[in-house]
Amino acid sequence: LVFCMCALGSWVAAMFGYFAGRAFRDTACVVAMREKHPQVTRLMTRRGALGVALAALLPVPLAVATWTAGSFRVNKLHFMLASVCRMPK
Repeated sequence: LVFCMCALGSWVAAMFGYFAGRAFRDTACVVAMREKHPQVTRLMTRRGALGVALAALLPVPLAVATWTAGSFRVNKLHFMLASVCRMPK
């Protein structure tokens, strides 16, 4: 029961991070980064969920990956599946 509650809490936190990233999508910082590095936009659109899955498995802050995925509007279904990778931790 404890594992399930912790896993659910982690997944919900990842979803909040995703929607926070979407909310700040049009800030000057994010727009400038997208204009300066258009290849990052293409990469995040195609492989963003994979990056979230890797961040979930590796010892790096997942929050940064979720914010970035949200700001680049990674596919929600792919993001939700990728954030499940955090559960084993």
